[in-house]
Amino acid sequence: MPIVLAFSLAVWAVRLVTLCATVVYALLALALRLVTLCATVVYALLALALRLVALYPVVVNDIRLATLFAIAVLVFHVRSAKNVDIISRMPDNILILILERVDILYATRTCVLSKRWRNLHRLLPNVSLNCYLLVGPHWPETYRFMDYPFLMINSLDRFLRLRSGSKIRSFRLTCCLKEPLTERFERCIYFLGRLGVEELSLNCCCDRSWTYTKFYFSCQLLSEMPLLKDFKLGFCYLQPSLRIQSNSLQSLSLEYVTLCPGAIECVLSNCLRLDCLKINYCKCPSKLSICGPDLKLKSVYVSCSEGIEEVELYASNLVVFEFFNCELVNFKFNHVPKLEGTYLGSSEKNFVPYICGELAKYSPNLKPLIFTSQCEVQERCGRMRINMFSNLRRLHVLISSRQKFNLLLLTPLLQSCPLLQDFLLNMFTVEYDGPVEKKHDVVFHSELKRMEIAGFHGMESDIEFALYILRSATCLEKMYITRCFKVFERSKWKYYYATRWSKKTHKMIHEQLQEEVVSRAAQVIIQHQNHLEDSI
Repeated sequence: MPIVLAFSLAVWAVRLVTLCATVVYALLALALRLVTLCATVVYALLALALRLVALYPVVVNDIRLATLFAIAVLVFHVRSAKNVDIISRMPDNILILILERVDILYATRTCVLSKRWRNLHRLLPNVSLNCYLLVGPHWPETYRFMDYPFLMINSLDRFLRLRSGSKIRSFRLTCCLKEPLTERFERCIYFLGRLGVEELSLNCCCDRSWTYTKFYFSCQLLSEMPLLKDFKLGFCYLQPSLRIQSNSLQSLSLEYVTLCPGAIECVLSNCLRLDCLKINYCKCPSKLSICGPDLKLKSVYVSCSEGIEEVELYASNLVVFEFFNCELVNFKFNHVPKLEGTYLGSSEKNFVPYICGELAKYSPNLKPLIFTSQCEVQERCGRMRINMFSNLRRLHVLISSRQKFNLLLLTPLLQSCPLLQDFLLNMFTVEYDGPVEKKHDVVFHSELKRMEIAGFHGMESDIEFALYILRSATCLEKMYITRCFKVFERSKWKYYYATRWSKKTHKMIHEQLQEEVVSRAAQVIIQHQNHLEDSI
């Protein structure tokens, strides 16, 4: 009896194992068929997208639009097969992330896919439009006809009406605007204000014709956008207006703009929260006045702008002022008590007279100072009085000279800054091989801690100046000697390539500088190019 029972249990166990194996095999076969089916569907969709691109190049002129067609076909097939729309069940934030990867007009066309997609394009926070998107791929031919500007403004007006009731955080427009469109464009600005735009970038010329257009932008339009914080304007005329009030604008950037007389004064007197002003490559009046009793302005950047003969500053909250121009300009620092960072530069003239005069007189709290000088600096440094910059902590001097220059003539500049802690000497000069006074009177600089000499040639004048710093800086911590010189552009430093030292020159520089270190904590670092994060 026990033998029969054991045999029966063994038979049932074998049957159970066989059944389980059969079920697993069936499931694997089903999974394989599903994978094959999915691969076939994906292949069919990709083939369909490629056929659309090949057969309809005008309609489907972008591979991203072909992808949208594939998504539409996938939605249709899934709904017809199982009556379930998988893609439309995705959260709005994921679908919006998908739409942000394509051009705004292509994203708008997805409203025809299904009811779920009908209003998704209206939730996109960032919008970027240009002539190509507004008028079509054949806009250069359309430009020959007189109705081109009206076609463009009609498309823009129609697009903004479609976005009615939604919010646009950032709006960028690059297209050719003409003077007859001023009234129509003002209505578009009104729509943008109702849509709550916070960042606006307007370039009144297309990417294919970088020329000035006779289009006038009135400061009054800033009042139509109550939430605007960041505004970038380019390639137009900026006109003043008596009726303007903008309590939200914080940053204004002007590039290739013709400033009509009184335009900057109008903006500064009415935009009470303006924090940053940038004027680059603009045509300005002869006198640029940054003045106002209640200005919140903290930073001003002026670069390569025509027509400026005088700059007047009367800003109690101004902290940073950067000015670079080709021609000599008169500066009036009337009232800038909080000014801490100043960059003055020119490609042709010397700004040292202003540094020794107006800047030192009207900026008692000046701490960092950057200035570019031409070959007159050696004459002016000798006339500097002791303790001229009594509070200066950081000094960057960029010497660009076509003449041979003796660095030891810069020692009076150091003596005029008794509290100087960081000193960067950046040289783009001709090598000086004349006589050098080796026994130079040493004036101790007890506050100097970091020193960097960029553009170091290794000539006798360079070596003697570096030795003077090592002998006089009693608390020096680091000295960087680099072959590459640096350029200060748009508030940032970047290195320019220079020919490397020979092994003999590098060894000579190292041997001579290591012997004269007075401070025990000083490190002399000699290298071809310093890391920007380690720079002063």
